[in-house]
Amino acid sequence: MPSRMKTLDKRFSLTEAEGRFKKACDQIVLLNKRLGEVQKRYKMAKRASNRVFRYNLRLKLAAIEGVRNMYYDYAYHKADRCS
Repeated sequence: MPSRMKTLDKRFSLTEAEGRFKKACDQIVLLNKRLGEVQKRYKMAKRASNRVFRYNLRLKLAAIEGVRNMYYDYAYHKADRCS
């Protein structure tokens, strides 16, 4: 009986890790889309020589890239656990 419980625990933890991996991948896709939108706005502000907006957009770009990189690391670890 204990060996069966261990097998079930492994199966549940694997299912949980796969679900979290998929959710992290979905978030990465959304962050990439958001990053593209902000980059587009930054280019428009650069063409218009609008320094104030460029500064704010650079801060947003840095924050989004940082969060995206953390999601990449998280998804990598979850994928490693699934395989």
